[in-house]
Amino acid sequence: MPCAFPKDGYFAHQVMWDGWVDVERPRIHIIGHWNYEPDTKKDVYVVSSADQVELFLNGQSLGFGIQSSRFLYTFKDVEWQAGTLKAVGSDIAGKKICETETKTAGKPDSIRLSVFTGPVGLRADGHDLAMVEVEVIDQAGARCPTALNPIDFALSGPAEWRGGIAQGPDNYILSKSLPVECGVNRVLVRSLPTAGKITLKATADGLKPAAVEIISQPVKVTDGLCLVMPDAGLPSFLQRGPTPSTTPLQMTRSPIHILSATAGANIDQTSKSYDDNETTGWSNDGQRSTAWVEYQFDHPVPISEVTLKLGDWRQRSYPLRISVDGQEAFTGTTPRSLGYVTLPLKPTTGKSLKVELTGQAGGQDAFNITELAAQKDDKAVGSGQGEGKGTLNIIEIEIYGPAASGPKRGITLR
Repeated sequence: MPCAFPKDGYFAHQVMWDGWVDVERPRIHIIGHWNYEPDTKKDVYVVSSADQVELFLNGQSLGFGIQSSRFLYTFKDVEWQAGTLKAVGSDIAGKKICETETKTAGKPDSIRLSVFTGPVGLRADGHDLAMVEVEVIDQAGARCPTALNPIDFALSGPAEWRGGIAQGPDNYILSKSLPVECGVNRVLVRSLPTAGKITLKATADGLKPAAVEIISQPVKVTDGLCLVMPDAGLPSFLQRGPTPSTTPLQMTRSPIHILSATAGANIDQTSKSYDDNETTGWSNDGQRSTAWVEYQFDHPVPISEVTLKLGDWRQRSYPLRISVDGQEAFTGTTPRSLGYVTLPLKPTTGKSLKVELTGQAGGQDAFNITELAAQKDDKAVGSGQGEGKGTLNIIEIEIYGPAASGPKRGITLR
């Protein structure tokens, strides 16, 4: 079933990973929509693999964005005007290599329904699903990105209503009335063992209604079991593309096995900081004196790098000291991050590595990306909400040494 609802994260990853190792096809994406109230002033964010990005509003240049984190371009305090917001990416020489635009949608006018099934259509086997996209659109057919209209659905024919989901009472599970969010939602219809014509109608106050027909195809069923496999008709693509005609890929680091760990507090929880499970972690009791954890190895090893995922990773940066067998290998504050941070160490050989907090952890949203009001994610694992500034919270740690010399086949580890 095709993905009908790519989000900003989808396009951001497409920008950064359009190529096997390095970016091969320049791309650009404007984050968010362009529907706001008059007098709104906000930062505009663009994700692009270009060397520079220029922003245009209704044909007028707003200048070049401030680049950070390689792919993020920020345009500060843009005053909203209805119309077309266009971003143009260019290379270091100023040659245009990519562009994109987003437009202000009109007032909500009608409902649009689009059906998505597997490549052989909906099978009347009693368990196949059709996904139906429901959109609130303007007169020109553009989705209204601020629409929150409640939609009422009516289903007839040989099918079972499985509904959708939205924020609200019981998350609208199995409800035949549910709202769109950002102008879009999706619902599911399940086939019955009987083939035939299925009709789905959608209505809403103040909007033109919509209806779609889905034909469920008969399939052979023996003793209640469909003999057609669920993946029947799905295309396969097994090619990886050509190997880059560059220097053979290098392994730049190798992981070090952690034998055991001790800590200033909650010693029985230390293994959760290196169990390769991002739903668990270790933290101390909030006291600066206990904000340390020490990892042991089974023999002395050269150590060159530490990768950490720390608690409350969107809001906090941590002042840390890292030492190997008592010799300082790193001191500084962890950079802002949307996940893991990698800290290069002074190359040192030892049988243990200690991570300790050297000051109060500071709070600031990573990259400070917001729409119009900041939203706190207090449900994330290790969010640290309410933790003291003497808390060290390690969700995962990975310790690395230099890789063996010589080229190796495989991906580059950095």
